[in-house]
Amino acid sequence: GEGRQRLVLWFQGGGYCQDDASCVDRWYPNSPLMSSTSWGQTRTMNSGLLSVDPAVSPLASDAVILLPYCSSDAFFGTREPFSVAELPFDLRFKGANIAEAVIDLLATAPPPNIPTLKHATRIVVAGNSAGTGGVLGHADRVTAAAGGRTDVYAVANAAWLFEYPSLNQEVLSSGGIAPYLGAITDYWDAMFDDDCQAQAVYEGTV
Repeated sequence: GEGRQRLVLWFQGGGYCQDDASCVDRWYPNSPLMSSTSWGQTRTMNSGLLSVDPAVSPLASDAVILLPYCSSDAFFGTREPFSVAELPFDLRFKGANIAEAVIDLLATAPPPNIPTLKHATRIVVAGNSAGTGGVLGHADRVTAAAGGRTDVYAVANAAWLFEYPSLNQEVLSSGGIAPYLGAITDYWDAMFDDDCQAQAVYEGTV
């Protein structure tokens, strides 16, 4: 039907880690958010915008491409493997590379019964929590891969990234948001959208 020609590209959320200590703390209770080795072959998402009930979500009949989250970098990272003593594996941040690979696949060779980005009748790039990094970082890449069309919509759900003043006073009093975000993005070797970087409101944050 017509709905299957409409695409939702959904970036899963799940927080992040920003230095060796926080990544060690994150690994033990949250290993599925740092490695895909324990994942099953299928996953059911049926709530909020991903509900299949049209009374709940206007996207209920759309085809959904889910990007599960295991990179712990809000889909910004490109960092090559490095060792952390307390972890049983090399740590790497490849969220941006994962997103780019999926976008390339959807542009050229999507799964069966899924239209290419250029042939979809509408595209919604969406995500929640840390998944909003995928929206902010890759919506323009989706638009470009779809031929520069104008019917690509970005939906960032529950994103703290928009609420800089809500950060705690310790962060703000230590020099503002720029050093805080700078340390995180350096740790991930983050890759940003060129337009977003050019228009960054907080000088020095990207």
